[in-house]
Amino acid sequence: MKRAFLFIGGEGPIGDTLPEFPTSSDMVIAADSGIDLAVAYDVSVDYAVGDFDSIKNKSLLNTLEDGHVIIYDRDKDLTDTEIAVSHARNLGCDELIVIGGGGGRVDHLLALFALFDRDWTPKRWYASFGSVFLIEKENSFSLPVGTTVSCFPVGEQACSPWSRGLKWELDTLFWQRGSFGISNEVKESCFQIGVHSGRMIFIIPVDE
Repeated sequence: MKRAFLFIGGEGPIGDTLPEFPTSSDMVIAADSGIDLAVAYDVSVDYAVGDFDSIKNKSLLNTLEDGHVIIYDRDKDLTDTEIAVSHARNLGCDELIVIGGGGGRVDHLLALFALFDRDWTPKRWYASFGSVFLIEKENSFSLPVGTTVSCFPVGEQACSPWSRGLKWELDTLFWQRGSFGISNEVKESCFQIGVHSGRMIFIIPVDE
């Protein structure tokens, strides 16, 4: 399995460290000002793509190998993040982890969440607001009891979820697009959630 870490514009996870750190075998792609975010976490970038209209330090682009900076016109049909996602797929990556995208404009935020409705979607997304996990089968988590969590169905197929260890279990639900379950709580520190059919995203928001 070839993982791609996609650093994008916007606020990254709170703190000095990443929940997951790229290894030497992973691909790191920066979308526009995502290269600034990658440098802030001391992560080396393999490719940078986008129109670079919001990058803070354009000299960072000079540190990449020839042909590893791909510049697009500002007037384009795709967002810089979409371009980076497509680039990761073309490089043969089959697991995508997104870093950044917190704060900023609400339309940009909704566009990022819309990526999870697509056939080739991020597996995890870490930003200043919290963490997002794609649930396609079964996942296990370990969180403090009382932690707030939420779930949203994604994709075209209706979602039949289940859980073991939440305050309000998900087993009796059948979610069509537009449904959701917010402000659930962790009842057991080690718990499982999954889907019988369809898929959903599981969100662990940062406590305010």
